[in-house]
This record gives sequence, C-alpha cells and structure tokens, in this order.
Amino acid sequence: MRKQRINLNLIYDHNPKLFTESIDKFFDAIQNNSWLNLFLSDLENVDVTKTMYTSCYPDRKDDADRTQGKIQHVCDIVIAHINKANDYANRILPLLTALIKNNDFEKALTIINNLKKEELNGSNLPVTSDDALKYLLYMVNVDNLFDVALGMYDFDLVLLVANKSQKDPKEYVAMLNELNEMDENYKRFTINKHLKRFEKAVQCLARCGPSRYEELKTFVRYHSLYREALGLFSINDNIYKQMADD
Repeated sequence: MRKQRINLNLIYDHNPKLFTESIDKFFDAIQNNSWLNLFLSDLENVDVTKTMYTSCYPDRKDDADRTQGKIQHVCDIVIAHINKANDYANRILPLLTALIKNNDFEKALTIINNLKKEELNGSNLPVTSDDALKYLLYMVNVDNLFDVALGMYDFDLVLLVANKSQKDPKEYVAMLNELNEMDENYKRFTINKHLKRFEKAVQCLARCGPSRYEELKTFVRYHSLYREALGLFSINDNIYKQMADD
C-alpha cells in the first residue's frame, strides 16, 4: 500500500470488524514502528471506501457509524494491544502516536515520566525518555505540552518538557519558584486559573479554607461559577449563604 500510495485508512475501512478482530495479527505482521506510526498518523474519521475508493465498493451502503469515532476506536484497540504485549517497551513510539491521535496528552507524558524513572533506576530501555519526548515534540506544540505538564502538577515533568524545548528559562523558572512557595491547594488553584480551568480552580480554592473565602467569592462572582461553588459546601455553611446572597 505504501509503494502504490494507497490511503492507509483502507486497512481499517475495507473491513472494520475483521481489522478489530485481527489486531494481534496486524501487529505481528508489522514489526516496523515507523510504518505503524504512519498508519496511525494518517487515520481520519472518514470512510475512504465511500470517498476516494468508492468505485471499488459499489455495493457498500452509507453508514455514518462507520466513521464516527473511528480514530478513537482504532487508537483504543492499538493502545490496549500494546499495553498487554510482551514487547511493550519496543512499541513506545506507536503507543505515543496513538495517545496523541486520541488527544490524551497526559497519558503520553506519564509514559515519558515513567521512562525517566526507569532510567534513574538503571534500566536499559529500547527507547529513552529523551528520544520519546523529542518524538512527542514533533507531534505536539511545545507550549501545549508545557501546559499539560503544568496541569498535572508535576514540576519535574514541566522542567523535563521545558528543557527539551526552545523556551527561555526566564519564561518559566520564576513562575515555578513562585508556585513552589505556595501551599498545595493554592498552588493548584493558581495553576488552574492560569490554564483557564476555572471549575477546577474553584474546587482548589475552596479547599484552601476560610482564609481564602473572600478571594473565593470574588473569583466565583467574576467567572459566574455560583452553581459549581455552592455545590462544594453545605447549605448551613456561612460561606454558602454569603455566596447565595451575592
């Protein structure tokens, strides 16, 4: 298919049921990770038997369900196969490709973090954490990846991403130092506020206790998050009454 420049989506679209049932054979047949990465990267939520190859499938009926969620379905079965495979360590790059195609950046970064920990314990891995991260940075904008790492509250991971990027340390070191001086809940509030994850920010700020209630009321009022905030307290709490009357 590569030599004849046939769209690789046809591997799945030709017979989705057979592909799903034969995922083990598919992996056994394709040992080259670059080819697997190419297949995964080319996936689209389109049935090519109804578009570019429709003349070869004249009897195939239109079925929207065939394409809805196709990328996620294929990536899910690929991820499940790799996670249980004996050669898991050799399939890290296709695993990362499937996760990124699924927009699951946190799991991709968690894998890289785990690779780093294994290396620190003396493990000799087929794919190093550095190589895996460099590969990830080919597929994902570094600023997006930095924000994902920050949103995981793992500053070692944040630094790992930042150090492999072209980011100027002046951009992030001061911010990380400032965050490190805060207590845990307020640090998480500040991060979520920075990432515009306002519902999570409210939860973290509420856990900071009465000393932050004035700030909480201001934040809730500004972002109109009354329903989310009130759900965090008992109706008998003073802060509940104050926000309900606001």
